[in-house]
Amino acid sequence: MYIQTTSYDYDAQVSETGRLTEKWRASKRVALWAKTWKHILLHGEHKRGLKGSDGLRVSETATKQNGGILFVDNPDKENAVTGHVAPYLPEVRLKPRELFPYVHDAPIGEPVEGGKYLASYVGLVKSDAPVLTAHIRPYPFEGARVYVYGEPGETKEVVLFHGSERGQSVMVTFSDAPLVYPLGPSQVVALPANLAGRTFFAENGDNAPVIIGPDDVREHGDDFATVEVAPGKTHSLFSLSTEGAITEINIVAPDLATPPVLSEWRSAFEPDYTAPDFDDSGWIEMKEPTSMIALGNGNNPYGWYRAGIESPVTASGTLHFAACTDRLVLYVNGVRVGASDIPPEDNHAGVPHTATFEIELTVGRNVLAVLADNLGLIKGDWQIGKGQEKEKKGIYGPVTLNVPGACWMIDVTKWRFQGTLYGEREGWMGKEGSSLTPEVEWQPLTSPDSAPIRWCRSTFTLDKPVDTATPLMIRLDGMGKGILWLNGRNLGRFWQPVGPQEVYYAPEPWLHIGENILVLAETEGNAPEHIRLEWDTRSAAAMQIAL
Repeated sequence: MYIQTTSYDYDAQVSETGRLTEKWRASKRVALWAKTWKHILLHGEHKRGLKGSDGLRVSETATKQNGGILFVDNPDKENAVTGHVAPYLPEVRLKPRELFPYVHDAPIGEPVEGGKYLASYVGLVKSDAPVLTAHIRPYPFEGARVYVYGEPGETKEVVLFHGSERGQSVMVTFSDAPLVYPLGPSQVVALPANLAGRTFFAENGDNAPVIIGPDDVREHGDDFATVEVAPGKTHSLFSLSTEGAITEINIVAPDLATPPVLSEWRSAFEPDYTAPDFDDSGWIEMKEPTSMIALGNGNNPYGWYRAGIESPVTASGTLHFAACTDRLVLYVNGVRVGASDIPPEDNHAGVPHTATFEIELTVGRNVLAVLADNLGLIKGDWQIGKGQEKEKKGIYGPVTLNVPGACWMIDVTKWRFQGTLYGEREGWMGKEGSSLTPEVEWQPLTSPDSAPIRWCRSTFTLDKPVDTATPLMIRLDGMGKGILWLNGRNLGRFWQPVGPQEVYYAPEPWLHIGENILVLAETEGNAPEHIRLEWDTRSAAAMQIAL
């Protein structure tokens, strides 16, 4: 796989911008459940291959005195399965690849020294609904509180034991709002499934109410909380007191402010390395093509190669690169010929990638200019133990020109190399963290193209810090391929529409109150007229609520 050349979130639990996703909420449910029953998971004996019905698989992790967990799963990748598992459990229906853990005969609470439970008089006999978490109620209350969740309209049985009373049960019916069902000295909290991952417990303090419903909770006190919710909507949140009272809290979240507007773009062009009369005498000279990593250009995505060919006639020929990666853009006598195909990411065999171009030659000297593109270093499991400096990028094998019908074939051997884009070497992106860029002759965007690499610059203004709840994004509509900087800091590389992302995160610590500068280098000739700033689609409004 390629090591990333730009960050993106891969649909992970936490997005690139730090926003919580539905996968995070699913992971939270699993984490709360595992923490609640860790004494079984850590100390129980695991048995596989227990008898199941109708294709269900069953295994169990059980302790001698502190209960067990029956894991029932449907291994079918396409079909739901309905079946019975145990006499004391109801019929179960599982979606493809779904797993349901039945916790049974498990004490609730934390064990003390010797493995005994301070609150061993209360525990879970069984729950037909998924359990989110369970805990002992804080002093002066007795019993436990068990949180279960399900779809609105479902009715499930929850059975607890209190001391020697093992059959105390309650039928809970799920609603669109959380409900509390008393069960002896204990409580069963029935949560709608969509709010299970949006249930927040205070990290410190037994008296703080449980908050149900927001996207996230920033501050969680006894009397107030700062929550994050979707902007521009009405929300019904809930607080659950230690006594068991549920209070509905209705709030109206404000709309997001209008995002900043970019100033008029201006552009500047690098020297034209493709021009036949360009003076490359100061470049690195090679007797044969060499990987640009070996030439000291391993940390930069771009490098230029130039070579000359003498032709006695005007002719069409086939130019072949026997070993090259990752992408070559070929110019002949200042005219772009085309770009090579991209090699596969996982090249286990290590076979060199090749490229072939059909070119036109004129009588006399013809100049080849190649923009080599390093798409990222590869590090797969088959390369463990090998240093990345062994990677090869650019041109590193024979280059030959074959003219059909002629009696000659040329080996192109005398090459020169210049690493890094000219604008980067000259600091056109600006000093890292600074709102200043060096003196560059920035021209109106309408200026005619004068070289393959064009740099573009725009500014925007912030009158206050950007809140982490509303990450600022840069949408690069209409662009080709290149690199993007914010206030001199590299935001990553773009490749539209080939690359995996279209918007780029502007980290809050990199933004300035006042002027901010966007600079980009574009290698495909596209113009930035359609670039715009926008808020992250997962943005939230931060609001304080009374509990």
